[in-house]
Amino acid sequence: MNLAVMVVTAVTFLINSKLGALLLLLAVAYFMLTAEGNMYERLLKVIVYSSAYYTFDIFGGRQRLSVCIVAIALLCVLLTFNMLTRGAKVSVSSACKLIALIVFLGAYGLSVWTSHDSIEAVFMTYHLVLLAYLVFIIPVAKNEELMQADTDALMKVYIQGVCAVALTLYIQYAAKTALGISLGEIYEYNSDRVIYNVYFYSKSVLSLYLAVGLLYYFMEYINNKRVSALIWMGVFAGAILLNNSRTGLVCFAVCAGLYCIRNARKVVGSIRVTAMLILLAAIGMYIMQLMLASRASLEGFADDNGRFETIIEAIRLLPRYLFSGIGGSAADYTLSSMGVSVHNFFVAYLIQFGVFGGLAVNALLLSPVFEPKNRHWYLLVCVVLGGMLFANWHNVLYVVPLYLFFLLETEAGASRNSYYDRR
Repeated sequence: MNLAVMVVTAVTFLINSKLGALLLLLAVAYFMLTAEGNMYERLLKVIVYSSAYYTFDIFGGRQRLSVCIVAIALLCVLLTFNMLTRGAKVSVSSACKLIALIVFLGAYGLSVWTSHDSIEAVFMTYHLVLLAYLVFIIPVAKNEELMQADTDALMKVYIQGVCAVALTLYIQYAAKTALGISLGEIYEYNSDRVIYNVYFYSKSVLSLYLAVGLLYYFMEYINNKRVSALIWMGVFAGAILLNNSRTGLVCFAVCAGLYCIRNARKVVGSIRVTAMLILLAAIGMYIMQLMLASRASLEGFADDNGRFETIIEAIRLLPRYLFSGIGGSAADYTLSSMGVSVHNFFVAYLIQFGVFGGLAVNALLLSPVFEPKNRHWYLLVCVVLGGMLFANWHNVLYVVPLYLFFLLETEAGASRNSYYDRR
């Protein structure tokens, strides 16, 4: 599947979601019938490809069973069945993850049971259960030599999806400004601030998604000096500006800075890279200035500056939710003492699932952060940082492939040169 097909599918979703869903299902059928490898590898390709369209369900609706989540659930079921029949051995590290998973599942069940809208709570949080389970089961399956996928090829498909969303954002902008046609999610606060969200619900979430693509090509340019990487960096920088959210820009700046510090020789030893960094810093400051200017006339909720206040208020309420959280549905937040959701997944999960359940799932989600030698570390840290400080994750399935890439990285793969270093 090439980039053009993914862009056509994304634009089709904006025009007619049911037709877009049909195109996505045809792509899935193509993968399942023609892709090389075993069933697990084919499901991985489906997950990675469909993650770019995770906001739509199988029939083109919203917030229910997307193609991506069905593929993830099927992968979990098949892996579990195989592990049980094989009598797979569990390492000490995996045993600790299993304990955390059991604690989380118990707290999750209690949270759903006491929710004001149990069905909605499940649909708002079931992706998190599957992600937590993947963090446990993938290393076990890898040790059993069941998950020997080509992460380089999967990463290319994933980045093509990010590129497709960025290009679709430009198409959405052109349709609105040139033709007056509104496609997908567009929010107009005033004449100075218009947010183009493609088909994403949250501007911060989309901004973070675009930041992953920007960071990917940033690292590729530093290693390979390709002009195409510079072009795509410009595409993503412009897309982040159109989206008008600071989240992606800040997370990219932090992770790019870490990458430069840890690869100082490559940066200092190249005039082109140094020039690119200076230009990128100037562009970033200009984009940030434009974003702040667009917020100057906003007040109240639309001002978008009350995120830290909700985090502080949530922390104050934690003693009330030691064992049973408030749940995860909109009704739970509305009827609880919180009132609104928290733009920080770490604190949000403590409130939703109780302190013990929240700590257990957060430990699972943050465990990869403490393995900086993994070559996918920067991309994963980018979305983790955004989710903890600015965006929350809500039902963000596009983070699942990044976790899969990280968890599938074998010792052999870690010792060879990164795909960023290849020409």
